[in-house]
Amino acid sequence: MFKLLCDEKEVTYGQRYLLNLLEERKFSAFCRDNSLKFEYTYTIAIGGNLPQLPLIYKLRNIIHPVLWFYTEQEDKPEERLYKDYHPENTITNDGDQWDYTQSIGFRKFQKIENLKSWSIENGFSYVSMWIIATGRRNPSYAKIKQLKNFVYPSDWFFNE
Repeated sequence: MFKLLCDEKEVTYGQRYLLNLLEERKFSAFCRDNSLKFEYTYTIAIGGNLPQLPLIYKLRNIIHPVLWFYTEQEDKPEERLYKDYHPENTITNDGDQWDYTQSIGFRKFQKIENLKSWSIENGFSYVSMWIIATGRRNPSYAKIKQLKNFVYPSDWFFNE
């Protein structure tokens, strides 16, 4: 079997999807069929690493992106439907690179008026928020998780 490297309380719904594949002994085939690196994906499944955003983007039609940002201790989030969401269990085309500046989340984030006071009011560093809002750097997994009450996590992975 396998041993979780994280606390059971920290398992996300996205991780649970991968853990269920491990328990059903379908994980290897899943990785092979979806051109995923087995060791890397396994480490994410057991909680050794956080999922990287390009992986979440690539698997967005199989594991809805919002499921990676909520633990099983939290209420299961709504899996919103998007124009470019096709839940027919296919990976996103390898030619499609994740460009968060084209995402719904980025557009919503840019609409925040007076980013400096908003950042201070909500306990964020203005500089890190400015870097995201200007498109200089993509938000990290941790930052998307922190912002989930302001911008729905899956909005960062779908375009308008």
